[in-house]
Amino acid sequence: MGNRAILLILGILVLLIAVTAIVGAIRHRIRGVGNPLSKVNMAIFDTYMNRIQVWWILFALLACALIAGTVTTVFLFFILSFWAWREYTSTSATKSADHRTLFFVAFLWAPLQFLLVGINDDWFANVFGFSSYQVFSILIPTYVLFLLPAGVAISGNPELFRERVVNIQTGLLFCVYALSFAPALLTMHIENEQHEETVTPAVFEGGVEEKVLVPLSQAIEGAIAESAAPASGTETDPEAEAASEGVRSLNAEEPKPETITDVLRQKPLRKRITSERICLLCVFFFIVQMSDVFQHLWSLFFRRGVIAKNINMNKTWGGVLAGAFSTAFLTMGLGYFLPLPKWWQPLVLGFCVSLMGFAGSITFSAIKRDREQQRAAEKRRNQTKLYFHDERVVLLAGQNSILDRIDSLCFAAPVYYHLVWIFVNLDFKFF
Repeated sequence: MGNRAILLILGILVLLIAVTAIVGAIRHRIRGVGNPLSKVNMAIFDTYMNRIQVWWILFALLACALIAGTVTTVFLFFILSFWAWREYTSTSATKSADHRTLFFVAFLWAPLQFLLVGINDDWFANVFGFSSYQVFSILIPTYVLFLLPAGVAISGNPELFRERVVNIQTGLLFCVYALSFAPALLTMHIENEQHEETVTPAVFEGGVEEKVLVPLSQAIEGAIAESAAPASGTETDPEAEAASEGVRSLNAEEPKPETITDVLRQKPLRKRITSERICLLCVFFFIVQMSDVFQHLWSLFFRRGVIAKNINMNKTWGGVLAGAFSTAFLTMGLGYFLPLPKWWQPLVLGFCVSLMGFAGSITFSAIKRDREQQRAAEKRRNQTKLYFHDERVVLLAGQNSILDRIDSLCFAAPVYYHLVWIFVNLDFKFF
Protein backbone atom coordinates (compact mmCIF):
# COMPACT_ATOMS: atom_id res chain seq x y z
CA MET A 1 0.00 0.00 0.00
CA GLY A 2 2.94 2.31 0.66
CA ASN A 3 3.91 2.11 -3.01
CA ARG A 4 0.59 3.64 -4.06
CA ALA A 5 1.35 7.04 -2.55
CA ILE A 6 4.84 7.09 -4.07
CA LEU A 7 3.45 6.02 -7.46
CA LEU A 8 0.76 8.70 -7.36
CA ILE A 9 3.12 11.51 -6.36
CA LEU A 10 5.67 10.50 -8.99
CA GLY A 11 2.92 10.43 -11.61
CA ILE A 12 1.78 13.92 -10.62
CA LEU A 13 5.39 15.14 -10.72
CA VAL A 14 5.97 13.78 -14.24
CA LEU A 15 2.68 15.28 -15.46
CA LEU A 16 3.51 18.63 -13.85
CA ILE A 17 6.95 18.74 -15.46
CA ALA A 18 5.46 17.90 -18.86
CA VAL A 19 2.73 20.55 -18.62
CA THR A 20 5.23 23.19 -17.48
CA ALA A 21 7.56 22.40 -20.38
CA ILE A 22 4.75 22.41 -22.98
CA VAL A 23 3.15 25.67 -21.83
CA GLY A 24 6.57 27.35 -21.52
CA ALA A 25 7.54 26.26 -25.05
CA ILE A 26 4.27 27.58 -26.51
CA ARG A 27 4.70 30.94 -24.73
CA HIS A 28 8.24 31.23 -26.05
CA ARG A 29 7.08 30.37 -29.58
CA ILE A 30 4.29 32.97 -29.82
CA ARG A 31 6.16 35.74 -27.98
CA GLY A 32 7.84 37.11 -31.08
CA VAL A 33 4.93 36.64 -33.49
CA GLY A 34 3.70 39.90 -34.99
CA ASN A 35 0.08 38.77 -35.00
CA PRO A 36 -2.52 41.03 -33.29
CA LEU A 37 -3.83 37.94 -31.53
CA SER A 38 -0.41 37.17 -30.07
CA LYS A 39 -1.05 39.50 -27.13
CA VAL A 40 -4.30 37.72 -26.39
CA ASN A 41 -2.60 34.33 -26.67
CA MET A 42 0.22 35.51 -24.40
CA ALA A 43 -2.30 36.67 -21.80
CA ILE A 44 -4.00 33.26 -21.89
CA PHE A 45 -0.75 31.36 -21.49
CA ASP A 46 0.45 33.77 -18.80
CA THR A 47 -2.69 32.86 -16.89
CA TYR A 48 -1.91 29.17 -17.28
CA MET A 49 1.69 29.72 -16.16
CA ASN A 50 0.46 31.47 -13.02
CA ARG A 51 -1.83 28.53 -12.39
CA ILE A 52 1.06 26.10 -12.91
CA GLN A 53 3.17 28.01 -10.39
CA VAL A 54 0.46 27.46 -7.79
CA TRP A 55 0.35 23.79 -8.78
CA TRP A 56 4.03 23.55 -7.89
CA ILE A 57 3.30 25.09 -4.47
CA LEU A 58 0.56 22.53 -3.86
CA PHE A 59 2.86 19.74 -5.02
CA ALA A 60 5.43 20.96 -2.49
CA LEU A 61 2.77 20.57 0.20
CA LEU A 62 2.15 16.99 -0.93
CA ALA A 63 5.88 16.28 -0.88
CA CYS A 64 6.03 17.63 2.68
CA ALA A 65 3.18 15.30 3.63
CA LEU A 66 5.22 12.38 2.30
CA ILE A 67 8.55 13.45 3.84
CA ALA A 68 7.84 15.41 7.02
CA GLY A 69 4.56 13.97 8.26
CA THR A 70 1.32 15.30 9.63
CA VAL A 71 2.54 18.10 11.89
CA THR A 72 4.61 19.85 9.24
CA THR A 73 1.88 19.48 6.62
CA VAL A 74 -0.79 20.95 8.88
CA PHE A 75 1.54 23.84 9.76
CA LEU A 76 2.18 24.59 6.07
CA PHE A 77 -1.56 24.58 5.42
CA PHE A 78 -1.94 27.03 8.29
CA ILE A 79 0.61 29.33 6.61
CA LEU A 80 -1.29 29.04 3.31
CA SER A 81 -4.57 29.75 5.09
CA PHE A 82 -3.12 32.75 6.91
CA TRP A 83 -1.75 34.09 3.64
CA ALA A 84 -5.15 33.82 1.95
CA TRP A 85 -6.98 35.27 4.96
CA ARG A 86 -4.62 38.25 5.13
CA GLU A 87 -5.12 38.93 1.42
CA TYR A 88 -8.90 38.70 1.85
CA THR A 89 -9.07 41.05 4.83
CA SER A 90 -6.66 43.55 3.28
CA THR A 91 -9.13 44.07 0.43
CA SER A 92 -12.19 44.22 2.71
CA ALA A 93 -13.87 47.07 4.51
CA THR A 94 -12.14 47.41 7.87
CA LYS A 95 -11.53 50.08 10.45
CA SER A 96 -8.64 50.64 12.79
CA ALA A 97 -11.00 49.69 15.63
CA ASP A 98 -11.24 46.16 14.13
CA HIS A 99 -7.56 45.44 14.65
CA ARG A 100 -8.18 43.81 18.03
CA THR A 101 -10.73 41.43 16.54
CA LEU A 102 -8.46 40.66 13.60
CA PHE A 103 -5.62 39.99 16.03
CA PHE A 104 -7.65 37.34 17.87
CA VAL A 105 -8.66 35.74 14.58
CA ALA A 106 -5.07 35.58 13.32
CA PHE A 107 -3.33 34.47 16.52
CA LEU A 108 -6.00 32.56 18.44
CA TRP A 109 -8.88 31.10 16.44
CA ALA A 110 -7.00 30.21 13.24
CA PRO A 111 -4.08 28.48 15.04
CA LEU A 112 -6.53 26.69 17.37
CA GLN A 113 -8.50 25.39 14.38
CA PHE A 114 -5.42 23.86 12.73
CA LEU A 115 -4.12 22.58 16.06
CA LEU A 116 -7.33 20.61 16.55
CA VAL A 117 -7.10 19.37 12.96
CA GLY A 118 -3.55 18.07 13.43
CA ILE A 119 -4.10 16.29 16.76
CA ASN A 120 -4.52 12.53 16.73
CA ASP A 121 -8.25 11.91 17.09
CA ASP A 122 -7.71 8.72 19.10
CA TRP A 123 -5.46 10.52 21.60
CA PHE A 124 -7.93 13.40 21.91
CA ALA A 125 -10.84 11.02 22.52
CA ASN A 126 -8.82 9.06 25.09
CA VAL A 127 -8.00 12.23 27.06
CA PHE A 128 -11.20 14.27 26.74
CA GLY A 129 -13.84 11.64 26.01
CA PHE A 130 -14.89 13.01 22.62
CA SER A 131 -13.21 13.33 19.23
CA SER A 132 -11.34 16.38 18.00
CA TYR A 133 -13.64 16.45 14.95
CA GLN A 134 -16.55 17.28 17.27
CA VAL A 135 -14.63 20.40 18.25
CA PHE A 136 -12.98 21.73 15.08
CA SER A 137 -16.07 21.06 12.94
CA ILE A 138 -18.25 23.39 15.05
CA LEU A 139 -15.75 25.75 16.73
CA ILE A 140 -15.74 28.47 14.07
CA PRO A 141 -19.25 28.24 12.53
CA THR A 142 -21.03 27.78 15.87
CA TYR A 143 -19.09 29.82 18.41
CA VAL A 144 -16.49 32.09 16.82
CA LEU A 145 -18.89 33.56 14.26
CA PHE A 146 -21.11 34.66 17.15
CA LEU A 147 -18.21 36.13 19.13
CA LEU A 148 -16.87 38.20 16.23
CA PRO A 149 -19.83 40.66 16.07
CA ALA A 150 -19.49 41.22 19.80
CA GLY A 151 -15.78 41.91 19.39
CA VAL A 152 -16.44 44.43 16.62
CA ALA A 153 -19.19 46.08 18.72
CA ILE A 154 -16.86 46.37 21.73
CA SER A 155 -14.53 48.46 19.56
CA GLY A 156 -17.10 51.25 19.85
CA ASN A 157 -17.25 52.24 16.17
CA PRO A 158 -20.73 51.62 14.64
CA GLU A 159 -19.87 52.87 11.14
CA LEU A 160 -20.52 50.17 8.51
CA PHE A 161 -20.91 47.67 11.35
CA ARG A 162 -22.73 44.96 9.40
CA GLU A 163 -20.42 45.11 6.41
CA ARG A 164 -17.32 44.92 8.62
CA VAL A 165 -18.68 41.95 10.57
CA VAL A 166 -19.69 40.04 7.44
CA ASN A 167 -16.29 40.62 5.84
CA ILE A 168 -14.43 39.25 8.85
CA GLN A 169 -16.81 36.30 9.20
CA THR A 170 -16.68 35.26 5.56
CA GLY A 171 -12.89 35.58 5.46
CA LEU A 172 -12.57 33.32 8.49
CA LEU A 173 -15.13 30.84 7.15
CA PHE A 174 -13.69 30.57 3.62
CA CYS A 175 -9.94 30.90 4.17
CA VAL A 176 -9.51 29.21 7.57
CA TYR A 177 -12.42 26.90 8.39
CA ALA A 178 -13.10 25.47 4.93
CA LEU A 179 -9.45 25.10 3.95
CA SER A 180 -8.62 23.30 7.22
CA PHE A 181 -10.58 20.25 6.00
CA ALA A 182 -7.82 19.52 3.46
CA PRO A 183 -5.12 18.62 6.04
CA ALA A 184 -7.86 17.05 8.17
CA LEU A 185 -7.79 14.18 5.66
CA LEU A 186 -4.49 13.12 7.24
CA THR A 187 -6.14 12.65 10.67
CA MET A 188 -9.64 11.57 9.65
CA HIS A 189 -11.12 8.64 11.55
CA ILE A 190 -11.60 5.61 9.31
CA GLU A 191 -13.38 2.48 10.53
CA ASN A 192 -11.53 -0.80 9.95
CA GLU A 193 -8.51 1.06 8.64
CA GLN A 194 -5.67 -1.12 7.45
CA HIS A 195 -2.74 -0.60 9.80
CA GLU A 196 -0.17 -0.32 7.10
CA GLU A 197 3.36 0.91 7.53
CA THR A 198 3.89 4.60 7.30
CA VAL A 199 5.65 6.06 4.31
CA THR A 200 7.36 8.73 6.41
CA PRO A 201 11.16 8.35 6.55
CA ALA A 202 12.64 7.01 9.78
CA VAL A 203 14.25 10.34 10.68
CA PHE A 204 10.77 11.80 11.16
CA GLU A 205 9.27 8.78 12.93
CA GLY A 206 9.86 10.23 16.43
CA GLY A 207 7.08 12.77 16.79
CA VAL A 208 6.41 15.55 19.23
CA GLU A 209 5.27 13.11 21.88
CA GLU A 210 8.56 11.17 21.82
CA LYS A 211 10.88 14.18 21.73
CA VAL A 212 9.04 16.66 23.94
CA LEU A 213 5.95 15.38 25.75
CA VAL A 214 7.24 12.02 26.97
CA PRO A 215 10.45 13.46 28.53
CA LEU A 216 8.38 16.27 30.04
CA SER A 217 5.85 13.85 31.54
CA GLN A 218 8.65 11.70 32.92
CA ALA A 219 10.21 14.74 34.59
CA ILE A 220 6.84 15.71 36.10
CA GLU A 221 6.19 12.20 37.39
CA GLY A 222 9.71 12.06 38.86
CA ALA A 223 9.18 15.36 40.65
CA ILE A 224 5.86 14.14 42.05
CA ALA A 225 7.48 10.90 43.29
CA GLU A 226 10.30 12.82 44.96
CA SER A 227 7.89 15.16 46.68
CA ALA A 228 5.82 12.21 47.96
CA ALA A 229 8.89 10.37 49.33
CA PRO A 230 9.80 11.07 53.01
CA ALA A 231 12.75 13.33 53.56
CA SER A 232 16.01 11.72 54.69
CA GLY A 233 16.82 11.93 58.40
CA THR A 234 13.20 12.22 59.57
CA GLU A 235 11.81 9.90 62.26
CA THR A 236 9.02 7.55 61.25
CA ASP A 237 6.25 6.12 63.41
CA PRO A 238 6.34 2.26 63.47
CA GLU A 239 2.55 2.00 63.53
CA ALA A 240 2.15 4.41 60.59
CA GLU A 241 4.86 2.52 58.69
CA ALA A 242 3.02 -0.77 59.22
CA ALA A 243 -0.27 0.79 58.06
CA SER A 244 1.37 2.18 54.92
CA GLU A 245 2.89 -1.23 54.17
CA GLY A 246 -0.59 -2.78 54.34
CA VAL A 247 -1.96 -0.14 51.96
CA ARG A 248 0.88 -0.72 49.51
CA SER A 249 0.28 -4.47 49.55
CA LEU A 250 -3.40 -3.94 48.75
CA ASN A 251 -2.58 -1.48 45.95
CA ALA A 252 -0.10 -3.93 44.48
CA GLU A 253 -2.90 -6.38 43.80
CA GLU A 254 -4.94 -3.75 41.89
CA PRO A 255 -4.00 -2.76 38.33
CA LYS A 256 -1.94 0.39 38.27
CA PRO A 257 -3.53 3.34 36.41
CA GLU A 258 -1.91 4.51 33.24
CA THR A 259 0.55 7.33 33.65
CA ILE A 260 0.83 10.28 31.30
CA THR A 261 3.88 8.66 29.70
CA ASP A 262 1.97 5.42 29.03
CA VAL A 263 -0.91 7.31 27.43
CA LEU A 264 1.43 9.27 25.18
CA ARG A 265 3.28 6.13 24.12
CA GLN A 266 0.13 4.07 23.43
CA LYS A 267 -1.90 6.85 21.79
CA PRO A 268 0.57 9.42 20.44
CA LEU A 269 -0.43 13.04 20.05
CA ARG A 270 0.59 13.00 16.39
CA LYS A 271 -1.27 10.59 14.10
CA ARG A 272 1.01 8.34 12.10
CA ILE A 273 0.59 9.30 8.49
CA THR A 274 -0.17 6.45 6.12
CA SER A 275 -0.05 5.94 2.40
CA GLU A 276 -3.84 5.75 2.27
CA ARG A 277 -4.24 9.23 3.76
CA ILE A 278 -1.58 10.74 1.51
CA CYS A 279 -3.42 9.34 -1.51
CA LEU A 280 -6.64 10.98 -0.28
CA LEU A 281 -4.91 14.37 -0.11
CA CYS A 282 -3.15 13.95 -3.46
CA VAL A 283 -6.32 12.92 -5.28
CA PHE A 284 -8.20 15.85 -3.75
CA PHE A 285 -5.68 18.40 -5.03
CA PHE A 286 -5.47 16.75 -8.42
CA ILE A 287 -9.19 16.48 -9.18
CA VAL A 288 -9.95 20.02 -7.96
CA GLN A 289 -7.27 21.56 -10.16
CA MET A 290 -8.20 19.41 -13.14
CA SER A 291 -11.85 20.33 -12.60
CA ASP A 292 -10.97 24.00 -13.09
CA VAL A 293 -9.13 23.13 -16.31
CA PHE A 294 -11.98 20.93 -17.58
CA GLN A 295 -14.59 23.62 -16.91
CA HIS A 296 -12.50 26.26 -18.67
CA LEU A 297 -11.85 24.10 -21.74
CA TRP A 298 -15.45 22.87 -22.01
CA SER A 299 -16.71 26.45 -21.63
CA LEU A 300 -14.64 27.38 -24.69
CA PHE A 301 -16.48 24.63 -26.56
CA PHE A 302 -19.97 25.43 -25.19
CA ARG A 303 -19.91 29.20 -25.63
CA ARG A 304 -23.63 29.76 -25.12
CA GLY A 305 -25.30 30.08 -21.77
CA VAL A 306 -22.85 32.20 -19.80
CA ILE A 307 -23.77 31.77 -16.13
CA ALA A 308 -23.00 35.27 -14.80
CA LYS A 309 -21.83 37.79 -17.40
CA ASN A 310 -21.04 40.53 -14.88
CA ILE A 311 -19.06 38.18 -12.64
CA ASN A 312 -17.24 35.67 -14.84
CA MET A 313 -17.51 35.61 -18.61
CA ASN A 314 -15.53 32.38 -18.94
CA LYS A 315 -17.95 29.93 -17.32
CA THR A 316 -21.00 28.53 -19.12
CA TRP A 317 -23.63 26.05 -17.96
CA GLY A 318 -22.56 23.50 -20.53
CA GLY A 319 -18.89 23.91 -19.64
CA VAL A 320 -19.50 23.50 -15.90
CA LEU A 321 -21.67 20.37 -16.31
CA ALA A 322 -19.31 18.81 -18.85
CA GLY A 323 -16.38 19.61 -16.56
CA ALA A 324 -18.18 17.99 -13.63
CA PHE A 325 -18.79 14.78 -15.59
CA SER A 326 -15.18 14.79 -16.83
CA THR A 327 -13.95 15.17 -13.25
CA ALA A 328 -16.25 12.34 -12.14
CA PHE A 329 -14.78 9.93 -14.69
CA LEU A 330 -11.26 11.10 -13.84
CA THR A 331 -11.91 10.36 -10.16
CA MET A 332 -13.27 6.96 -11.12
CA GLY A 333 -10.04 6.29 -13.00
CA LEU A 334 -8.11 7.19 -9.85
CA GLY A 335 -10.19 4.80 -7.76
CA TYR A 336 -7.15 2.54 -7.35
CA PHE A 337 -5.66 5.17 -5.02
CA LEU A 338 -8.85 5.74 -3.01
CA PRO A 339 -10.15 3.60 -0.11
CA LEU A 340 -13.71 3.65 -1.46
CA PRO A 341 -15.38 0.20 -1.48
CA LYS A 342 -18.05 0.81 -4.17
CA TRP A 343 -17.42 1.53 -7.83
CA TRP A 344 -19.96 4.39 -8.01
CA GLN A 345 -18.57 6.33 -5.06
CA PRO A 346 -15.64 7.94 -6.97
CA LEU A 347 -18.14 9.13 -9.60
CA VAL A 348 -20.30 10.87 -6.98
CA LEU A 349 -17.23 12.23 -5.22
CA GLY A 350 -15.72 13.75 -8.36
CA PHE A 351 -19.00 15.23 -9.57
CA CYS A 352 -19.80 16.92 -6.22
CA VAL A 353 -16.26 18.20 -5.76
CA SER A 354 -16.29 19.74 -9.25
CA LEU A 355 -19.58 21.55 -8.60
CA MET A 356 -18.35 22.85 -5.25
CA GLY A 357 -15.13 24.00 -6.88
CA PHE A 358 -17.20 26.01 -9.36
CA ALA A 359 -19.20 27.47 -6.46
CA GLY A 360 -15.98 28.66 -4.83
CA SER A 361 -14.65 30.11 -8.07
CA ILE A 362 -17.82 32.09 -8.86
CA THR A 363 -18.13 33.28 -5.25
CA PHE A 364 -14.62 34.70 -5.08
CA SER A 365 -15.08 36.25 -8.53
CA ALA A 366 -18.16 38.07 -7.20
CA ILE A 367 -16.18 39.29 -4.17
CA LYS A 368 -13.45 40.54 -6.48
CA ARG A 369 -15.90 42.43 -8.72
CA ASP A 370 -17.59 43.96 -5.67
CA ARG A 371 -14.28 45.30 -4.35
CA GLU A 372 -13.35 46.68 -7.76
CA GLN A 373 -16.66 48.57 -8.01
CA GLN A 374 -16.40 49.94 -4.48
CA ARG A 375 -12.86 51.11 -5.07
CA ALA A 376 -13.87 52.82 -8.33
CA ALA A 377 -16.83 54.51 -6.63
CA GLU A 378 -14.63 55.79 -3.79
CA LYS A 379 -12.18 57.22 -6.29
CA ARG A 380 -14.96 59.01 -8.15
CA ARG A 381 -16.16 60.63 -4.92
CA ASN A 382 -12.55 61.37 -3.94
CA GLN A 383 -13.25 59.91 -0.52
CA THR A 384 -11.85 56.90 1.25
CA LYS A 385 -14.14 55.70 4.00
CA LEU A 386 -12.90 52.14 3.76
CA TYR A 387 -9.33 50.99 4.27
CA PHE A 388 -7.95 49.32 1.16
CA HIS A 389 -4.40 48.27 0.36
CA ASP A 390 -4.04 49.21 -3.29
CA GLU A 391 -1.39 46.66 -4.07
CA ARG A 392 -3.60 43.88 -2.71
CA VAL A 393 -6.56 45.09 -4.77
CA VAL A 394 -4.40 44.90 -7.88
CA LEU A 395 -3.37 41.38 -6.94
CA LEU A 396 -6.93 40.34 -6.33
CA ALA A 397 -8.01 41.70 -9.69
CA GLY A 398 -5.32 39.78 -11.52
CA GLN A 399 -4.34 36.16 -11.79
CA ASN A 400 -1.45 36.30 -9.30
CA SER A 401 -3.75 36.34 -6.29
CA ILE A 402 -3.56 33.37 -3.97
CA LEU A 403 -7.36 33.62 -3.60
CA ASP A 404 -7.77 33.11 -7.34
CA ARG A 405 -5.89 29.84 -7.06
CA ILE A 406 -7.36 28.29 -3.90
CA ASP A 407 -10.98 29.46 -4.28
CA SER A 408 -12.04 26.04 -5.57
CA LEU A 409 -10.07 24.25 -2.85
CA CYS A 410 -11.79 26.22 -0.09
CA PHE A 411 -15.30 25.24 -1.14
CA ALA A 412 -14.49 21.68 -2.20
CA ALA A 413 -12.47 20.61 0.88
CA PRO A 414 -15.38 20.18 3.37
CA VAL A 415 -17.51 18.30 0.82
CA TYR A 416 -14.65 15.99 -0.14
CA TYR A 417 -13.84 15.29 3.51
CA HIS A 418 -17.40 14.45 4.52
CA LEU A 419 -18.18 12.38 1.44
CA VAL A 420 -15.04 10.30 1.94
CA TRP A 421 -15.92 9.83 5.62
CA ILE A 422 -19.47 8.72 4.73
CA PHE A 423 -18.30 6.33 2.02
CA VAL A 424 -15.60 4.61 4.12
CA ASN A 425 -17.43 4.49 7.45
CA LEU A 426 -21.02 3.67 6.44
CA ASP A 427 -22.14 0.40 4.92
CA PHE A 428 -24.15 0.84 1.72
CA LYS A 429 -25.83 -2.55 1.49
CA PHE A 430 -28.34 -1.63 -1.21
CA PHE A 431 -25.90 -0.06 -3.70
